[in-house]
Amino acid sequence: MLKAIFDEQLGIIRSISSGMTPPDELEIYVEQLRTLRQQQRARIGRFLHLVDAKDSALQTQWAAERPIRHNGSAGDMKPDDKTAVVLNSALLRMQAARLANRTQFATFTDMDEAVAWLIA
Repeated sequence: MLKAIFDEQLGIIRSISSGMTPPDELEIYVEQLRTLRQQQRARIGRFLHLVDAKDSALQTQWAAERPIRHNGSAGDMKPDDKTAVVLNSALLRMQAARLANRTQFATFTDMDEAVAWLIA
């Protein structure tokens, strides 16, 4: 499962990932995230994204790279944008670290630390 919502209380986009994500579900998510990102930019001027992947499984290479390609395409990531990913698995942290080489992207094991970094 993979879904994205706008968290009104924090003013961020919150994604929740659990288990494996099939390609068709991933494409729906990417479009959903694109729409939310446009709305958030119009509202606060930047893209703040919290990904709760504590219950996520190790993804295929394609599935792991797809959201990264989406966020990095066509200059979509701006200097003030941030994505914080909360992961419990050492394998998932290694996969995420290998895919993200931007300063706007960080992985965490603690949700509160991720939120604090994101909204700072």
